[in-house]
Amino acid sequence: MKEKHPVEILEDFLWKMLPGNYQPYGYTFDWKVSKLFFDDDFSNLENIEADFQHEYEVVVAKIQEVWGPADFQGNANTGSPDWYWNSIIEMSCWDKEEGIAYVAYHRDDKELPYEITLGTIFEEALEEEW
Repeated sequence: MKEKHPVEILEDFLWKMLPGNYQPYGYTFDWKVSKLFFDDDFSNLENIEADFQHEYEVVVAKIQEVWGPADFQGNANTGSPDWYWNSIIEMSCWDKEEGIAYVAYHRDDKELPYEITLGTIFEEALEEEW
């Protein structure tokens, strides 16, 4: 089975966000997830980090080929948008008419996996109090 282009996934999510299909926090798709790191088993950590960094850059480049540069790019040092609840390593966002589309490379704790997530969020959800 052919892997979907990341823009196809994000556009599917954006179409679902049209009026009448309100999903308060949008939609997400786990593009890539690493193993869990239990019992202090951090073997191959540097290779996993490098692999995920490379994959994040490939996904962002594929999206930029279609949508152009991201409207927001941040990393662990520069921060993420206030509405994003996970701890990012890197993140890119595109402001679209239907909402915000994003790619996040994140890991929330040292035992948890590295993840690359594609997602969308409604503008209306950003206006609600957190």
